[in-house]
Amino acid sequence: MSFSKKDTSAVKGIAILLMFAYHCFSTIDRMQGVDVSFYPFSKEFGMYLAGQMNVCVSMFLFLSVYGMTVSAKKAFPDYRMTSRQCTEFVCVRYIKLMSSFWIPFAFCEVASLILSPSSFSAYGSSVPRVAANMAVEALGLSEFFGTAKHIGTWWYISLAVLLVVLLPLLLAVYRRFGGLVLIGLFVMLPPMLLDTGKNMSRYLLVVPLAICCADQGILERYKNWSWCKKPVLDGLLKVTWTLLLAAAVAYVRKSSWGVKYMEYPLVGLLGFLLILLAYSILDHMKPVQRVLIYLGNHSGDMFFIHTFFRGIWFEGWLYSFKHALLIELVLVAATLLCSHFLDLVRRVIRYPKIIQWASDLALRTVTGTAEENRKPMTKS
Repeated sequence: MSFSKKDTSAVKGIAILLMFAYHCFSTIDRMQGVDVSFYPFSKEFGMYLAGQMNVCVSMFLFLSVYGMTVSAKKAFPDYRMTSRQCTEFVCVRYIKLMSSFWIPFAFCEVASLILSPSSFSAYGSSVPRVAANMAVEALGLSEFFGTAKHIGTWWYISLAVLLVVLLPLLLAVYRRFGGLVLIGLFVMLPPMLLDTGKNMSRYLLVVPLAICCADQGILERYKNWSWCKKPVLDGLLKVTWTLLLAAAVAYVRKSSWGVKYMEYPLVGLLGFLLILLAYSILDHMKPVQRVLIYLGNHSGDMFFIHTFFRGIWFEGWLYSFKHALLIELVLVAATLLCSHFLDLVRRVIRYPKIIQWASDLALRTVTGTAEENRKPMTKS
């Protein structure tokens, strides 16, 4: 039993639903001045729950690093890479990462020209500046250089690029010193060197956790570990324990003490616990699992597009539904339709072949070797 692509997609499905709720309902400003109903919950409690849901970033980050570590382990079982192999690994992974962004990026830019031309003022006031900032954003580098972004939620792509570049180094540290040292470094160094209130640093604790889980099979061990010999009781105990621990972490995280001192480690730990919980129970909830896998398979497009629906193109229309559940469902449906359209575009233009060509071109440029001729990477 392994944490498979099916499991990854199901967790992505959960994460995208949490992300939509966080972006739509976590603050008064985000609700566009509409008195949104959270019935049967109070508005205060609904917004409190929505405020917890930025943990979705930790979940996406965990899955990304987990997948890259599994690929690296298949190609390099002992994580030993030459400088050239590191370059090849980073190059291939960067192209793969950005290929998931470029189509929705182009779609959002073209649609914005039609639906909201004024939104391009976010890039700057002159055509050259708009073009330059757009190009930097298309490369996933806007957060590094502090350049303007069309929408704020695209900051995440820069964090993903950073981890692609750093992963060979992190795996070398893990191989040499072990998982506890790597976790310790991520606990100590970011608060010392970075402002952990910033997006690029506050979610990083899941990075060493993902590396350890991918290498040691921790998720699988947890799922197979038994509290007792009765399967039903064992499942209930495991789920109850994990859920109670996650609830405690969520409560402490939002306390005044947690916000001041523990936001960085707790948001990472909470994301990890939610993944453990989902992995433990979804195999026993097949209909729910199938829906989540479907959402997870489209979660990339949904993530990149949804803020335009919510905040730029149709914000008034979206919040006119007034109930939080209806608003969430409408946003899910709208972004899913867009994702299916983008899948059609990918098939028509033969996008995978274009990306393969781009990957080979990048490898020839950087290392002089095309992907199909690279022996160490053919396993990944």
